Amino acid sequence: MSSPGFFQKLLKAFNPGKDDAEASPKKPVSTPPTTDTGETATATVQTVATKAIDNTLFARQCLKLAGGHANVTRIDACVTRVRLTLKDAARIRDDRFKAIGALAVVHVGDNYLQIVVGPAAQEVAIKMQEIPMTDDLANVEVPA
Repeated sequence: MSSPGFFQKLLKAFNPGKDDAEASPKKPVSTPPTTDTGETATATVQTVATKAIDNTLFARQCLKLAGGHANVTRIDACVTRVRLTLKDAARIRDDRFKAIGALAVVHVGDNYLQIVVGPAAQEVAIKMQEIPMTDDLANVEVPA
């Protein structure tokens, strides 16, 4: 074998006493949890049913419930959440967002709101951004 490269030297410097020929056996990071009888515990995965939503209507409803363009200063999304920056978060009623199909509503700090909608979050955020500032949301129906 040729002389060790930079990274191999570096690894040896931080792992003294181990050389290439010495193979340490792989140990599990942790052992699976066990029950009182010593059997390996199992986990149950719960599937959450999501409602099919019309993203355009949902976007309009979310914008209305958030106070319209007058209260929303930024609209963004991550994988499952529509993220809003608000001027006044005090007017937000979580139950109304859930009534139109949001899975959850998360308040982050004083002026940030995350509406959990699932994988359609990016499309919903884009639809919200496309709503003109001059659009009157008064005719958008939302549950009371």
